[in-house]
Amino acid sequence: HTSESIFDVTTVSSLEHVALLTDYPGFDAGLMDGVIALKPPGVVIAAFAGGRLSAGARLAISKATDAGLTVVVASHVPGGRIVGNPVEGLPVVVARDLSPNKARVLLMLAFTRTRELKEIQRLFDLY
Repeated sequence: HTSESIFDVTTVSSLEHVALLTDYPGFDAGLMDGVIALKPPGVVIAAFAGGRLSAGARLAISKATDAGLTVVVASHVPGGRIVGNPVEGLPVVVARDLSPNKARVLLMLAFTRTRELKEIQRLFDLY
């Protein structure tokens, strides 16, 4: 995926800003209000093992998707894989094997090509 990458950033002066929030017990969904106010096109949520999320993070994801942000869920467990969709009923992208930081960069690159959720998920499944 190096010289054969579908991402051509030679004409891109800067990548879109993507926020990164880490879930924790007692996560305050109000933190997402601050992210939404910054108007990034996307946010990555660093979840627990397997993509499990606190109630606060689930509410935050709902707020973000309602505001039109693309949400990616990644596991903050080193080597953690997410199988399936940990946020049933909400339109999110699942990072699978990618760490939250790598998921953030891939989302930034994905935004150079598309804003379509299914296509972004396809890119995450590919890379």
